[in-house]
Amino acid sequence: MTTQNLYIKLKFKQAKSEEDVKDGYIKALGLKSYTKGLVDIRTDEIWFEAKDTGKHSSYAMFTQLLHYVQDALNKGEPVPPFLAVIDTEKAALMKTSDVLPFLAKKTVKWGKSASQYPKEALDEVSAHIGTHFVSFKIATHEDEFIQTVVVNHFIPFTEAEVNAPERFESDFMVRYLEKKKLSKEAKAVLDAGRELWKAYFSETDIYNMREEFKLNRADVGWYQIRNALKKRIETPVDFSDFETVYKNLSAKLQPLVFELGFLRDSQESTEPNVEVPE
Repeated sequence: MTTQNLYIKLKFKQAKSEEDVKDGYIKALGLKSYTKGLVDIRTDEIWFEAKDTGKHSSYAMFTQLLHYVQDALNKGEPVPPFLAVIDTEKAALMKTSDVLPFLAKKTVKWGKSASQYPKEALDEVSAHIGTHFVSFKIATHEDEFIQTVVVNHFIPFTEAEVNAPERFESDFMVRYLEKKKLSKEAKAVLDAGRELWKAYFSETDIYNMREEFKLNRADVGWYQIRNALKKRIETPVDFSDFETVYKNLSAKLQPLVFELGFLRDSQESTEPNVEVPE
């Protein structure tokens, strides 16, 4: 979609229900692997709370979404790295890691359901997340929101390492890993993963596969690469080495979830985040 197409369709033409809003954003963002349910739109990378009107504040929508995040954490289920709220007029994006220490305290008195949150819960959540999310007015900043969501910030390799034909939009993960001291198990996973990325870029997939997995840019995600490689018939790719080292790393990390802070209280993040006023 070009600039303001999403806003025009949501505000003036097609958005007669919450489902219309969901479908509009799904199409604009090019989401392929997603589900709809209690979490309005769920992918491995991001969860969305959607509304069919612009009357709800981002704070209120995030409060509803965090109800489901808290529930998942309580059950030991995975949560995505990003959270988003969307409606016919605005969208907002937040890193999940910025609210995990807050949720770990379990001080929020949630309602019986996500939509039945008490004012106290809204106030407590709002006080914490106010500096942790970025808002976008869809009428004027639609492209910025879409670009922020679709850019893959989690590629752990440089273009040269994997022989990518084009530059990646983000080198965030490469720079992040440079500052970390990795275990031999983690390095083994990166080494095996690098070979799979090289294999992906060693040839161009047929049109139907590129359409199915949206392989129209160099910085595609691991989900796309993995599934594209598994569908190659003439040049099949062996995943056994990667699967072995991945299991080794998982086995090492599993007993460390509390020690590493995934399931315990920790100091709240003091990293500054930008908020664009709504």
